[in-house]
Amino acid sequence: RAIDVRLAHFDKLNPNLKPGAVINPGTFIGTQGRTGSTTGAHVSADFYNPGENRTSPEVMKIGYQIRDRLAKGQPVF
Repeated sequence: RAIDVRLAHFDKLNPNLKPGAVINPGTFIGTQGRTGSTTGAHVSADFYNPGENRTSPEVMKIGYQIRDRLAKGQPVF
């Protein structure tokens, strides 16, 4: 299932990526940054239904699964 993801707060980005790009597992996106009101390096991610500015329960579930895998140091895909 495709989902749209908005990622923010990177220090350095992969210069080959452009908005709307489809990212395959293992693609280097960037390094964590310290932008915004923060006390440490981090990246934030928001998950949306494809082409929409809303999040369905199904997409929220995918987002939670990704968050939990990252918190455990596991690969996302």
